[in-house]
Amino acid sequence: MKKSSVFIMSFSLILSALFLSDESKVSAKTSKGGYVKSTYYASGGRVNIEYHDLYLRVADARKYAAKSEVSIAEGAAWFGATFIRAASPYIATIGFYKATEAAVFASNIRKYTDKNKHVHVTLYNDKFYGISGRIVTQWNGQKESIKPFKVPVPKYQKVVKKIYK
Repeated sequence: MKKSSVFIMSFSLILSALFLSDESKVSAKTSKGGYVKSTYYASGGRVNIEYHDLYLRVADARKYAAKSEVSIAEGAAWFGATFIRAASPYIATIGFYKATEAAVFASNIRKYTDKNKHVHVTLYNDKFYGISGRIVTQWNGQKESIKPFKVPVPKYQKVVKKIYK
C-alpha cells in the first residue's frame, strides 16, 4: 500500500510538471510585439513540429522572463517531493533540471533586455519525437520582421496564426 501511494504521488507530480500549460505563452500573445504560430509537417509525419514565435518589446520581455522562472511555490513543491523515500532521487533530478532550464532561458532573455533590445522567442514542440525547446534571439522591433521560424524547407511550413500589435 505504501509503495503504491508513493508511486501515485510521484507520478502525479511529474505529470503536473510536464503537462501544465505554459501561462507565459498566453501572456506573450497579448504583448505589444507580435505572435506567429506555424506548423512544419514533412516526411509523412516524421517531421511534425509546432512553432510559436513571440516578438516582445523590452518591457514585455522582462515580464515574460519573470513569469518563465520557477516560482517559490513550485520550488517548495519540488523540495517537499524529495522526502518521498522511494522516488526522491528521481524527483530531485527532474526538479533540478526544470529549475535550471527555466533559469537559463530567463537569463538569455535578460541578456537582451538589459541592453534595451527587443526579443524574439521561439517555442517549439516536436510532436513525433516528443521534444520541445525554446530559442531566444534579438528582434529589431519592426513589424515587417515578424515572420515564422525559418525552417529548412519552407514549402512544408504552414502559418496558422499571425498577430501584430
